[in-house]
Amino acid sequence: MWSLRERKDGSIYLTYDRDRRGTLQLRGLWEFIGWQSNEYVKYAVMVNESAGHLCCPDDEGAMRVLVLTD
Repeated sequence: MWSLRERKDGSIYLTYDRDRRGTLQLRGLWEFIGWQSNEYVKYAVMVNESAGHLCCPDDEGAMRVLVLTD
């Protein structure tokens, strides 16, 4: 399970919580877009954010997008 965290400067990032339990209120998945160091990831994030999707970096150096499910 992924959890949102906040840094002291106010920016948010994702961390993987191995011990967190899933609940019925959760209806989305954080899908991998690519590594932050890749030059094409910025374009993919821009396209996803322009479509209204939430994109966040994780603590491993990757970018992820929240995909809602039923």
